[in-house]
Amino acid sequence: MPLSEIFNSTTQCWETSTEELVFTLTDRPVFSRRTIRSRGTVCWSAEYEGRQYIVKDYWRAEGRAREPESLKELVGIKGVGQMFTFNNDRESIKTQRGFEDDEVMTSDSQGTVLSRWLTRLVLPKYGETLAKVKSAHQLLCAVGDIVQGHRDSLADKGILHRDISLDNLLLSPYEDACGVVIDWDLARKMDDLIAGHATEGDSRTGTRVYQSVKVLDGSPQLGDHDHMDDLESIYYVLYAVLYGYNSRGDVGHSPSLLLWTNPRHSPDALSKLKHLFLVFPTAEP
Repeated sequence: MPLSEIFNSTTQCWETSTEELVFTLTDRPVFSRRTIRSRGTVCWSAEYEGRQYIVKDYWRAEGRAREPESLKELVGIKGVGQMFTFNNDRESIKTQRGFEDDEVMTSDSQGTVLSRWLTRLVLPKYGETLAKVKSAHQLLCAVGDIVQGHRDSLADKGILHRDISLDNLLLSPYEDACGVVIDWDLARKMDDLIAGHATEGDSRTGTRVYQSVKVLDGSPQLGDHDHMDDLESIYYVLYAVLYGYNSRGDVGHSPSLLLWTNPRHSPDALSKLKHLFLVFPTAEP
């Protein structure tokens, strides 16, 4: 695959490269997003020079920040999933449909249609979700590393994740960490959010089951998505790990989780349900 930049572990720098790397991919993807209106994410397990990687392809919406640019800044931060190499903007929906770069795509109702850009990342292969921990000690250590990674990303680099979910908090393959945060494709610079440089949908970004009360409410009076919303989402993931499975390992055992995953609930209704949960966590919904 053609490369734009590759991380040199010796110099600890990103270096421009024209070398073509050949990865051995599995026949079937390990993950693929099935929804029609989405980023269309597809991930393959891959091998290169005896090491295991994940090759991740998805379509970045026009106006969204480039995930590789965030991950380049987050190199070396404990608790953050690292990146090996990447390709930005390999192809666009606009060019595939025969539009010129300066043309505007419109829908049947004459609304503007944003283009999407194909992004490819190569990442070290990480472990399972936190639901697969072997002990309470491992879970606590993993959550501690994840919270630290989230804090340092914001405090040192000003980057906020904004899509905390069970699938994005994984066990770490690194010796110096037990848990890592992955999937930074919806991350934004906090300064940009404060300055009002938001794109459509930014006010309710994230995975609905784990969104905070404030994000679900969507009221501009409550302010921008911030670090407290992500920490609240981490709390919901921890709750899901502890109470979301029965003795047979079936998902959705908790009455609260069953309500949160109910597609009939509007974001406003779900916001109220979670508010009650936070105030009375031991009460039956």
